[in-house]
Amino acid sequence: MEDAFMSRHSCPPLTALLVATLCIPCLAMEIVTDGRAVAAVVIPDEPLPVVQFAAEELVYHVKRATGAELAVVAESAMPADAPVIVLGGCRASAEAGLGFDGTDPNAWTIRLTDDRLYMLGDDSDGPAAWILHGNRTRVGTLFAVYSFLEQRLDVKWLWPGELGEVIPPTDDIAVDAWNETSRPAFVHTRWRDGGAILTGEAGWAAPEARSRFLNEQGKWLRRHRFALGRNMDMAHAFTTWWDRYHETHPEYFNLLPDGTRRSDATYHGGAPSLISMSVGDPAFQRAVVDDWLQRRTPEKPWLDCSENDTCGKCMCEHCMALDVPDPSLDFPWEERADRARTAFLAGDPAWYRNLGSLSDRYARYYLAVLEAARKHDPEAVVMGYAYANYVDPPLETKLNSSIIVGVVPPMYYPWTDAKRQANRDRWLGWYEAGPRMFLRPNWMLDGHNMPLFLARKLGDDFRFYASHSLIGTDFDSLTGQYAAQGPNLYMLARLHEEPTVEVETVLDEYYSAFGPAEQAVRDYFAHWERVADTDHTQPATEAGTGQRAADDDQGEQIEGLHWSYFYRQAHVIFTPEAMAEGRALIDRALGAAGGDELATRRVTWLQHGLHNAELTLATQRAYVKYREDGDFESYRDAVGALDEFRASVEGELIGNMSFLANREAATWDRRLIELMAQPGERIPDPWKFAWDPDGTGVEKRWFADDLDTSTWLDIGTNGPWEEQAVGRKWRQEHREDYNGLAWYRTSFTVAQDPNRPRVMLVFGSVDEACMVWVNGEKLLERPYPYQGNADSWKEAFEVDITDVVRHDRPNTVAVQVSDNSGVGGVWRPVWINRVALPAAAETNLVQGAGFEGEPGAWGKSIMAGKFIFAIDTSHANSGASSGRLECTAAGTEEDKAKYRTDIWGRWHQSIGSIDPAKTYRFRAWVRTSADFNGQAALWVTNTEVGTASVNVLNTRGRWHEAVIEDIRPKGDTVGVYLNLMHGTGTVWFDDVELVDEGG
Repeated sequence: MEDAFMSRHSCPPLTALLVATLCIPCLAMEIVTDGRAVAAVVIPDEPLPVVQFAAEELVYHVKRATGAELAVVAESAMPADAPVIVLGGCRASAEAGLGFDGTDPNAWTIRLTDDRLYMLGDDSDGPAAWILHGNRTRVGTLFAVYSFLEQRLDVKWLWPGELGEVIPPTDDIAVDAWNETSRPAFVHTRWRDGGAILTGEAGWAAPEARSRFLNEQGKWLRRHRFALGRNMDMAHAFTTWWDRYHETHPEYFNLLPDGTRRSDATYHGGAPSLISMSVGDPAFQRAVVDDWLQRRTPEKPWLDCSENDTCGKCMCEHCMALDVPDPSLDFPWEERADRARTAFLAGDPAWYRNLGSLSDRYARYYLAVLEAARKHDPEAVVMGYAYANYVDPPLETKLNSSIIVGVVPPMYYPWTDAKRQANRDRWLGWYEAGPRMFLRPNWMLDGHNMPLFLARKLGDDFRFYASHSLIGTDFDSLTGQYAAQGPNLYMLARLHEEPTVEVETVLDEYYSAFGPAEQAVRDYFAHWERVADTDHTQPATEAGTGQRAADDDQGEQIEGLHWSYFYRQAHVIFTPEAMAEGRALIDRALGAAGGDELATRRVTWLQHGLHNAELTLATQRAYVKYREDGDFESYRDAVGALDEFRASVEGELIGNMSFLANREAATWDRRLIELMAQPGERIPDPWKFAWDPDGTGVEKRWFADDLDTSTWLDIGTNGPWEEQAVGRKWRQEHREDYNGLAWYRTSFTVAQDPNRPRVMLVFGSVDEACMVWVNGEKLLERPYPYQGNADSWKEAFEVDITDVVRHDRPNTVAVQVSDNSGVGGVWRPVWINRVALPAAAETNLVQGAGFEGEPGAWGKSIMAGKFIFAIDTSHANSGASSGRLECTAAGTEEDKAKYRTDIWGRWHQSIGSIDPAKTYRFRAWVRTSADFNGQAALWVTNTEVGTASVNVLNTRGRWHEAVIEDIRPKGDTVGVYLNLMHGTGTVWFDDVELVDEGG
């Protein structure tokens, strides 16, 4: 028998599940009276983490409301003659006939009996909150507490953190009747908050701010009833199959119009993980079931057969036979194969549109997989997406409730009425086909940190889906820009909790929190709603849509706008005039807050969200100017101002700094800016460029100093060759992007500088492998992946050209680039950097400063963890070697208690002959491995300030200069310590020096 959660029909609202309370006579139970705690909270002697957390949440909110702190006691110490709130699976709950058997995920009960208020639910072991993306802890007792807090104390949670909590004050809390059994509105609710983009350390100035943000956000999601009840995870299921099967079973993969079975090169460079599958092939269908039988678990019993993140593209006879004529095509159905082939051979990235809608193909594929799976398991359930060119409902095929379809409604900003209605029609069409319905949109990705207001449209649409058989959600993603997009985020969270609440009610809840500034805040967001609803669009272009998996946003677009780098084109929407009006309105709201302290704090928080957007727009303008005229200083200063502001407000939880930093890294290379603290001189564009498809460039000496390049093409170093004129011309002539060898050449001059005689070339990034010649001399061969680092194609690196550079006439640099997939080339700028030489041995007080030969004066010590100390000849800042310190494992809990870290090893030496009357300067060069996640801490001890220090984090494989100036010793001896702390990985130290600043 199908349980209620697995029904095709919507879950009943909470109120429909309440058991009538009037028929249960009961005296009022006092919890707090006149600001004094009367009741105690009872939890099991060995509570699950969710019950412990539920107790903490209850006590916290009651104290915030009344000032009274409820005592929490174990059941074995439960008072016999006082009112108690019994939480979780206590013995007393079972004796009262209350409990859950696990068949109703995250359900809960609240029941008042005499002087006991029971709150319990369907719980399981595991973390109660933190990051919820993959958190499968069942949290029914916690949801019982939240239901109580909302209904009895009228608590609202507008955004994460104390400032977003609305907890009305009261002196008394009493309950006179309560008998509620309920469950969440949906069986599976996820708002994606995990993964490196959303939880990484980049973008956060203080690790504790990141931790607090993620913790408060996880609590906020729980408070709005986000939980994974049934495992309904869907993902692109065949991303690794090319590597596994392309040699033994090529028939599993799409047959392209040219007769090959490979990934479409016009889509993200033909990445193997993005190949579409031959879903109509019976052999592939059997393989899908066989793979499921081997991999399924009790925690994930269902069969996910979702296509990869691409449109359906297979033209094999099996797949084409599954299709149904698409009436939306403006040509005869029998011409579609020829038209698709012609477009493909012409290099049209949208060639597959000629195939029409493939929804019946995929619906029949789901049915075929289900039939095969049921031969092994009669209760098998199949899951798959409605996405891309199979997002429209099937025209003929009928499904059944053993198939769950995750509809991915295609819509990015702008949210037009036409797009929204089309998505509603799609939803109803799939519902009528007979599967169970799951909502898997990408709606929340747009906006970056701009004040993009979509709350009303979002609320109206979600309520529509919720009222039409929605059983679960998986929203991509929670970008967490609360101070800029608060109404959107609160709307979606609130409706997950209570999908029947009116949109205007949700907005009223949000705005009313601003007290005397309520109307002014309404005016502020009304302005951003008008901005968002203004038509900023241009007609879609083939180039603009060819790289989108879903064919997903046809019609109105803003040229170049994409969620992953929304800030690049945000100025089209958030014009200077719009931003100025927004600034005036929020300043007016601050004035309206008057002397209300809480309202002032909340409006100031909104102001900080707006200023974050203002500085982001300013940084992108500076970046564009830098790309246009090489004004690096303004670009560097803009990034610095933005990062400084974010660091100053990150503790206010205005937004997820990790998301911002990750997305901005696609455009702004903060690591290169850091590397170029003295930015030096950029080698200007254009460079000379030549294709080398036959690989004869080396034989023809294209690296030679005197080569004539007058017939070569022009190219820039600010993007891959595919995005520049040379690449577009190649694609037009050859109907595909170029992969192979190509050459870059240019000339540059370097004036002599005796204070900085060392000359480095800094390459922003080269994709993928390269060789570098300067003045005809080969200086670097950098294969891909470089030293096993798969990210080396996007990392900066240096080439020391000191020994070959000329100061009396121009120099030439030649770069051979080898690219085998995706985009390629010298795609970030190249700079000339001047560096001072290491201190002379006679002035440097450090012995063995360059780690040449044996460690010599350097001692080794390990406080916590496992370390390898070595003299390394594979990496050196100067000379032939450096000192390598590698942590291979963390230490013990005892180490952590003793040293406040479980990783700590160091090179060290004591230096005598110090004159306390002098001041000294310390300098060292530090390099870390790409996977380094700790801290290189360089210390000089026994100074007037105690220990003088400088810290270095991950240098991404580059040498970084670390300096401590104005060191004033306390005596005639100091200690130098080169520490690796707080994380694993490798650090290299070289050219360590301590010199008399006056000498």
